[in-house]
Amino acid sequence: QEAFIGIPITFMSGENRPEMHLEGFRMGGDDFLTKPVPPAYLVETVRWRVHRARRLRSLIARDGLTGLLNHTSMMERLAAEVARAKRMKTTLAFAMIDLDHFKSVNDTYGHFAGDQILRRLASFLSQRLRRSDRAARYGGEEFALILPDTTASGAARLVDEIRVNF
Repeated sequence: QEAFIGIPITFMSGENRPEMHLEGFRMGGDDFLTKPVPPAYLVETVRWRVHRARRLRSLIARDGLTGLLNHTSMMERLAAEVARAKRMKTTLAFAMIDLDHFKSVNDTYGHFAGDQILRRLASFLSQRLRRSDRAARYGGEEFALILPDTTASGAARLVDEIRVNF
């Protein structure tokens, strides 16, 4: 099922015929352990599969340059926060940040310098925002902020503070 594609699946059975192991892989399994399995081996196998799945999910959900949420993950998170705000009857702010004249920075100083600016802004946002807030790289030099439990005036103050301090 598509919703569970990222969940690692390990089969454990007394079945030792290779064709049955292959059938388990065809059904979507990642591993097939034949019983008896030493408990430490089972625990380590599952731990490693979960670690890899979480790491892969993180790589897919984050922008490679800034480490912030990517556009797709941001849209998913925004939809979830909108639903939560409606359900809880709380405020929610969404803000966009666009770096003015960014093309001229790349043209004058090169893309390496431009990338450094993007990474520094991402780091600054991560340090400045609350744990409940989310920052994302919307695309290019555009960033998005999801600010739960924040009014429009509170979001305006925050974004202006970010603008001045960055």
